[in-house]
Amino acid sequence: MEDDWALLRRYIDEQKEEAFTELVQRHAGWLLNALIRQLRDYHAAVEVRQQVFTLLAQKSTTLKSDVHVGGWLFTAARNVAAHHQRGDRRRNFYLNQAGRDPALIMNTEQEPSDAEIDTQIDSAIAALPEEDQQAILLRFFAKRSGEHPVLVQVEYFQFRC
Repeated sequence: MEDDWALLRRYIDEQKEEAFTELVQRHAGWLLNALIRQLRDYHAAVEVRQQVFTLLAQKSTTLKSDVHVGGWLFTAARNVAAHHQRGDRRRNFYLNQAGRDPALIMNTEQEPSDAEIDTQIDSAIAALPEEDQQAILLRFFAKRSGEHPVLVQVEYFQFRC
């Protein structure tokens, strides 16, 4: 089984679409799960996942060989999803202003939602050193716990629920 970089090199050097297809199939599941956690919307997650893989194809020639493809996908997914959420918030703000519907105004005094907690968790993962981040991504998102040599100690964070 070829590693991610071998597949990406084959896609770049030989323009082998099947190499990129295999790379997409390898990462599509966990990436979709991560995006659903962040966006809380299956259809938006599918759309953002497609944008992330398109971005990978576009930027594949400029990626450095020491970049972990899974980590790059996770970071790119967070950034594209955040952009998507900003657009949604902006659209909802203008729709709210146009309709002046008090039911649509958000109460900032409420406890954090699951989406906010997931965003905090994703931010914490993104702030970890790359080696620890890769171990967590492989274990919890890709379900491949035995493939990474690093043992990670996870501290328990308390979130208000």
